[in-house]
Amino acid sequence: MEAEAPPAYRFDRFVLDLQRGVLLADDAECTLRPKSFALLRFFVENAGRLIDRDEIMRAVWPGVFVTDDSIAQCVRDIRRALGDNDQRLLRTLPRRGFRFIAPVVTELEKEVTAPPPQVDAARAAASVAGYEAELRQITAMSCELIELSERADGVDLETLREAVVALQHCISEIAARYDGFIVNRQGNTLLVLFGYPVAHEHNAEEAVRAGLELCVAVRAARLGADGSTGCRIGVATGVVIIADRVGDGELGP
Repeated sequence: MEAEAPPAYRFDRFVLDLQRGVLLADDAECTLRPKSFALLRFFVENAGRLIDRDEIMRAVWPGVFVTDDSIAQCVRDIRRALGDNDQRLLRTLPRRGFRFIAPVVTELEKEVTAPPPQVDAARAAASVAGYEAELRQITAMSCELIELSERADGVDLETLREAVVALQHCISEIAARYDGFIVNRQGNTLLVLFGYPVAHEHNAEEAVRAGLELCVAVRAARLGADGSTGCRIGVATGVVIIADRVGDGELGP
């Protein structure tokens, strides 16, 4: 008879409670998207082992094609929740994968001592449905790749596609350095949010800095022998209502 999954894992100052589907830090609940929680569970259950991209895709997105951005966004969510910017818990091995290096203790149900967070009934009901709607100061940046067809004459479609994917990964990496979060991708246009899910004092300034760096990086990219491309950047900031998430990397209306 197959043993049931353990109800909780303890590592560092955290408890990953599988029965309730929450991550606790010193008895306080941390916010994690469902896919980020699933990826953290996969890391914890395979602590000490190198896990590559393909294995993550099979475990967390079985039968679904997603880009590397989905993994990167979930890893950023996990690092924010764990305060792990120095990679003391989850280590990234470039071009190889990830290794969860923190010691993990499996706890039986009767040994789980972390109490549930105190919330009122209305908030608990809202949490079941998803994230609560809230007012947030958000800065949005639109980045559109331009001049692709004009500058890529003579370049075959597969080469052009690979170049565009590489550019999009470059955009994703630069945005992440400035705490940007890609929420939507339509064709050659990416929408990046700053100030969500974690708000910082200088989000608007960071968005502008990211936009300037993106322009330089994209302009330096090459398509074919002598082609290049550019990008069109738009930045807006203001108060918005963040409602339920409708998918990985997207926000509801």
